[in-house]
Amino acid sequence: MASAAAAVLAAAPTGVSLSCPTGIAFDASGNLWVVNDLGNSLVRYSAAQWVGAGNPVPDGVLNVTPGALKCPQALAFDSSGNLYASNFGNNTVVKFTPAQLAGTRSTTPVIF
Repeated sequence: MASAAAAVLAAAPTGVSLSCPTGIAFDASGNLWVVNDLGNSLVRYSAAQWVGAGNPVPDGVLNVTPGALKCPQALAFDSSGNLYASNFGNNTVVKFTPAQLAGTRSTTPVIF
């Protein structure tokens, strides 16, 4: 296992946009997670945003220690609700727990 990085789900700033989205995954609650490749982040859209028409705005951005995510590419959830992201630019895979994804606290994801 390599180093670890702090992560926290923050409210998306106004005007946040995707820059080269490269992967998507839905969590068990129906939220859509998108890889924001050139933004070096993971973005969440709530399930409720997909009910109506229009252009949804992300309701959260998973921020990690600078440099921890570099050109993320793909996402997958396991049966326990952990989110895995391939981290192309750092040659690693990053794991986020359900607590981290809920934004309950700033925690340290596993990087391997």
